[in-house]
Amino acid sequence: MPIVELPDHYLSKAAIRRGTKHWIKELTGVDTSKKDGFAFEGTFQSFNATVEVHDGAMFLVYVEDRNGVGRLDGRTVDLLQVVDGKLETVQTWTLDGHAGWALKIRDEVEMLFTSQQKAGTATAPDVAAAVEFARTAGATARAISGRLDQIRDQLGGFSMQIDADLAEIVKQLDSLAAQGLGEG
Repeated sequence: MPIVELPDHYLSKAAIRRGTKHWIKELTGVDTSKKDGFAFEGTFQSFNATVEVHDGAMFLVYVEDRNGVGRLDGRTVDLLQVVDGKLETVQTWTLDGHAGWALKIRDEVEMLFTSQQKAGTATAPDVAAAVEFARTAGATARAISGRLDQIRDQLGGFSMQIDADLAEIVKQLDSLAAQGLGEG
């Protein structure tokens, strides 16, 4: 099992005295019936701790941002995962200081955590990354297609080969995304 060092919170002692909340939790599940931080199930860990965990383990890191008088300005939440024995950032959310932060990210964290569990520890990041790439690339290709429509109107008949090439690219990317989504 890999041994990894958990991140630092980088808070000053003064920030901690002002009540700046910060925690890190090794995720064991996400309870979508809960709307607050208790939705994220798992074991609390210490910042800067060295821990031995399985490859694929996920951690949720929560750090508030408070101003000099202690007013909550925002919060940062990171989802980390152990991949090939190294701790990597899966997703970072920068959220405002309003209530409901957990509800804003709960379903996405649950989807990322569940896909990691279904795909298996070693392949989860690869599958998730491939699906996300295919989704992003497909959306980008469709956006380019829209822009090419505008250019086609301006250029006239010079775009027939571009149309065929772009249609093939979009078809292949959509196929990759469908295959990746079907594996979970």
